[in-house]
Amino acid sequence: MSSGKKRVVLDNYAIFIEEQGTDPKSDDRYKPKVAAGFVSGHPKFPNGSKIQTARLVWYDVSQGIAATENTIYLLGEPDKEYKNYMESLGLKAGSFQEDVA
Repeated sequence: MSSGKKRVVLDNYAIFIEEQGTDPKSDDRYKPKVAAGFVSGHPKFPNGSKIQTARLVWYDVSQGIAATENTIYLLGEPDKEYKNYMESLGLKAGSFQEDVA
C-alpha cells in the first residue's frame, strides 16, 4: 500500500462481498466489494458521515485495515449485525485477510 494514500477511520463497519461461491471460508470467489460505515478524518466527508467506500483493493480486518485505490481505512468496531452474520457463518468479523487487486 502506498504511504501517500489518505488514512481515515471507518467505524461501525461492514464489508460487503460478492457471493459467487458457496463457502466464504474456503472459496476464493468470495471477493470483497466495498466497505460501509461511519467515517472520521476523511477530507471529503464530515466526521460521523455514513459512507460506502470505493471498491476495495486489499483488506485485513484482523489488523484493522482496508484499502481502496486512494484511501486506507483504519477499521474500528464492526457493525453488530455484520459481526453476528459473520459469527453465524462460523467466522469472526476480523478473520479475513485478502489482496483483491
